[in-house]
Amino acid sequence: KEAISAVKLANSDTQVVASLDQVIAKSYEFQRTGDPYRARAGYQYVLDIEPDHAVCNNLMGMLYRQLHRYDDAIPHIKRALAADPNDAKTHSNLGQVFLMQGKFAESATSFENALSLNPGLESARIGLQRARLELIGSKQQNST
Repeated sequence: KEAISAVKLANSDTQVVASLDQVIAKSYEFQRTGDPYRARAGYQYVLDIEPDHAVCNNLMGMLYRQLHRYDDAIPHIKRALAADPNDAKTHSNLGQVFLMQGKFAESATSFENALSLNPGLESARIGLQRARLELIGSKQQNST
């Protein structure tokens, strides 16, 4: 509430941006400490003001992933990528969601995109290995 109040009290564009960042930071804190509903409310507040906010969309997507709401996560992560297509971590996050859905080819593609942007991104490297193993396993099952 403190961060949302700051947005309402802001007088200039710079103050609004700083206040939105405060709302995101507070919402992320709620997400990390196990209060996803307050986190979601804060993220949604920001997205109502700035629908294409890359960081907020990515975090909302990851919140939905945390809640196992994968179909809700994907549009937010894709919107984050539309706003910032060079964010390797967001590509990796999309790969994680696809992996959880069993969409292994899409997952592998997302992880490959992440690694093309940041070859050292460990989460993408591990995710790509897992996606490829799942693809091999599913092909073997289909051939028997």
